[in-house]
Amino acid sequence: MKTTWNDRLRDALAAREKSPAELSRAVGVKPPTVHGWLHGGIKNLKGENLVRVCSYLHIRQEWLLYGRGEMEEQPRHEQPPATPANDPGDDPRLSELPAKYQAIIRLLEGFPQSEVDQLVHDLGEKKSYYDRLLKELLENRRAAG
Repeated sequence: MKTTWNDRLRDALAAREKSPAELSRAVGVKPPTVHGWLHGGIKNLKGENLVRVCSYLHIRQEWLLYGRGEMEEQPRHEQPPATPANDPGDDPRLSELPAKYQAIIRLLEGFPQSEVDQLVHDLGEKKSYYDRLLKELLENRRAAG
């Protein structure tokens, strides 16, 4: 086991056959930042960058940060990893959406697929609930009027 998260990040890049430049583009940070991650110039990786790095490389956050458990994230069958070629943020149709929906999509890009799936499920449940509530309200209004 490697001793630092920086070592483990280098191992993960090599295992995925990705270059620092590809990681930089995928995560949305400048190349010197990735260099700092890989060579110890940056001591902590946290927040959105941690989520995006792990999502892009399909590795577990606990493994990267602390060396605990397996490197591999659970397999994702729903969609391929985000790359410049299939990054939803590069989809020209995205610009046709209202800004608030664009913001939601951009936020979701950095989440693990399992979290996105759970959010979609939860939103579907809420929509069903409000649809039933609206239907009931309209039926009560018709019955009263």
